[in-house]
Amino acid sequence: MSSGFTGLCGNPTDQVTVLNAVIALLQAGVPKLAGPNTCFLSMDTEPLGNQRQNIYGTVCPMGGSYDGELFDGGAEAVEHSGVIVTVFSAMKLDRADADVAMLTDASRGLLGLKQQVLKSLVGKMLVDQSSNNILLRPMRPLQADHPNRHNDTKGKFSLMFETIFQWNLN
Repeated sequence: MSSGFTGLCGNPTDQVTVLNAVIALLQAGVPKLAGPNTCFLSMDTEPLGNQRQNIYGTVCPMGGSYDGELFDGGAEAVEHSGVIVTVFSAMKLDRADADVAMLTDASRGLLGLKQQVLKSLVGKMLVDQSSNNILLRPMRPLQADHPNRHNDTKGKFSLMFETIFQWNLN
């Protein structure tokens, strides 16, 4: 017997498809993350190696838990999981107000980029390549880390979002 989720709220999928759908929404909604090698999957919030772009973002999978109440003995596993989106912005600033500029600069300030990420993901239903919904509920924000210095010329922030989906185990 099926739990009733298939086709109604979210088609069964896999976590790679969920992560790629998050990247697609970010690239569509945050112009600075739309270029080549500016938004990518990473196992950690900070990518390995140096990035040449002044602004880039990572999408990192969070751990998850499984909903025992929805399990009916069939080949279904509903995962309550999420993603961590981290955005880095580089600026060479020698001024005393460098932190203010890093936070509020009109084109690359961390707080403006944070707003764009939130607008791109909050309340969105992810879709696969066939435009099928793959989440059981729209994405919602879980937590925001404070913007901080990554190094002398780069600031960053991280946002965590919930993604609840049903694994395709067939």
